[in-house]
Amino acid sequence: MLLDDLVTAIQTVQARIREHGNILSQNEYRTRLALIDPILDALGWDVSNPDLVLAEYEVGKRRADYALLGDDGQPKALIEAKHLGEMGNPSKHEDQVFDYAFKQKVRFAGLTDGDRWIFEDVVAGFSGGQSRLLDVTISNESAYQCALKFLLLWHPTFSSGEPLKANEPFLEEEKVYPPPPPPTSPNPPSEWISLTNYEYSHGQPSFMRLPDSQEKQLAHWYGIVENTAEWLIEEGKLTTSMCPIKDIVSSDLLSEGGARYLRYGELKNGLFFNKNKSAKDHLRGLRILLRQCGLDPSSILLKSS
Repeated sequence: MLLDDLVTAIQTVQARIREHGNILSQNEYRTRLALIDPILDALGWDVSNPDLVLAEYEVGKRRADYALLGDDGQPKALIEAKHLGEMGNPSKHEDQVFDYAFKQKVRFAGLTDGDRWIFEDVVAGFSGGQSRLLDVTISNESAYQCALKFLLLWHPTFSSGEPLKANEPFLEEEKVYPPPPPPTSPNPPSEWISLTNYEYSHGQPSFMRLPDSQEKQLAHWYGIVENTAEWLIEEGKLTTSMCPIKDIVSSDLLSEGGARYLRYGELKNGLFFNKNKSAKDHLRGLRILLRQCGLDPSSILLKSS
């Protein structure tokens, strides 16, 4: 396993949490498939290979979501999965996986919702020692920092039953990586956030920055569409012949499907934009509008006060 493979997997998971968090948080199976399995695979635990990983491992009348098998074919760790967002208070779930591990005489136990990963030495925990081996939240740390911590679970070492904490990367060839940025809270509202990463949960933006660095003050959610559409018209990128564009901009107050705009605003070249949308829809609509005009949504920056 190369460290950069693990870093890539972590970056993929970070993007999925940002872009699809609402969907993934509704279902444990989606969380496992989109967030947990890719990390295990990158660590050498092919979840489709029953010689390495047993899914739905029986523990009495219940089941642990994953059993990581050692070189001797016996479980070295049990992992319990939760849907994304269910690890705000992990203590209420730890007893469950600890109990599974204790009953099966498995030394190590893990708990994850695909974002936060906790791993414990069960034996140390029951004997009153330091049990926490790993506690990492993918969305709060750089991919490089996460990767070094996750090497604790690297299959070639962990399968022996004696995991090693990694201080240096295990590489097949020497590689140089840029230093990670200092950890910050994800998308703080006082900072500029690209449209690609901005969510309605950040609150209504107070300012926006256009691709030419113009800054506009915003009083309404629909202002992000209005200001961008006006700028696109000035740049010659949004014309009457392109409309209607979905349920966003129209030349005759009709959406692409023929429905009439209930609330609308007029743009400088006689086009109309739809005001009657939710915050989520305004964000989504602006991304569609930009792509339709050949621009990357990340070229727009938003900031809430």
